[in-house]
Amino acid sequence: MNIYSSPELLGEDVTVTDVLDMVRKDVKMPDDEKMSCWKRFCLVLILLVDGVIVCSNKYLNITPEYVKMLDDVRFFLSYLWGRVAFKTTMERFGPPTLNDTDPIIELKARLRQRSSCCYGFPLALQMLAFEAIPLIVSKLPDPDDKRGYTQMTYDDLGTKN
Repeated sequence: MNIYSSPELLGEDVTVTDVLDMVRKDVKMPDDEKMSCWKRFCLVLILLVDGVIVCSNKYLNITPEYVKMLDDVRFFLSYLWGRVAFKTTMERFGPPTLNDTDPIIELKARLRQRSSCCYGFPLALQMLAFEAIPLIVSKLPDPDDKRGYTQMTYDDLGTKN
């Protein structure tokens, strides 16, 4: 059963935000106009994979290959997403492999950056490190601060010397 042959999900510029808006809009629709539960379920799976687990690009574009995989939901659910997420994460931290630039020069440039931004799977690695190495937690500015980053002010997020 081909559930996503529609160009709105297989287009090149569909983002996680676009799909999230589709789901939000559907929730507000009258019952007789809502999409089917299985379609909404598949959209949420795409949100989780492309928005959190793999999160492979900074523009959060939906990956058409993942959408096509939803033709077989059981296969999609049993897919090794952890391996894909780990591989994608490691590619972000290492030198580029397919560019024309010298990978060593590029790696040096990345390591000289003052800051870096990473989403999705690396956060799980960070939490694992906090649990496995309790000494790391003692290096946090306030280890008892349980607020999420969305609850903090700009000043709270900055580095404190």
